[in-house]
Amino acid sequence: MPNRRTVVELARSWVDTPFVHQGRSRFVRLNGKRTGGIDCAGLIVVVGHDSGMLPASVDVPAYRRFPDGKTIRAMLGQYAVEIPMRNAQPGDVACFRVIGSRFPHHLAILSDLSGDRLGMIHSFFELRRVVESGYSEPWLSRTVSVHSWPELEGVPW
Repeated sequence: MPNRRTVVELARSWVDTPFVHQGRSRFVRLNGKRTGGIDCAGLIVVVGHDSGMLPASVDVPAYRRFPDGKTIRAMLGQYAVEIPMRNAQPGDVACFRVIGSRFPHHLAILSDLSGDRLGMIHSFFELRRVVESGYSEPWLSRTVSVHSWPELEGVPW
């Protein structure tokens, strides 16, 4: 059974992978060129698959520029438990709304940073790659929900 550290380490293994809309693969060299990449929903899906938190058949259906917030929350609701933000821990999934939207369109896996601070690992369109950063403003005020995988509950960090 995976623990929170395993989920965070799996997510960290994707850091610096290029952002690719609806991508689900690491970068590889193909005919001398780098290809592949991942988006924010893809990061949750592949880490969910690799950790055993999501069945291999589960993915977010095709979407336009932003993933459909209702679909994302429905998927998370089926496989994870929504928890209060104050209970968020590394390994949990945070859903964010983007400016001008009521619905979540961005996802991150929470991580641990030095000084007992929460971080977040996400495929960030603006930086064109997967990054780990602090879970602080403006992300805190954009958080719509936080979800914990039931299999990780009670597992100490």
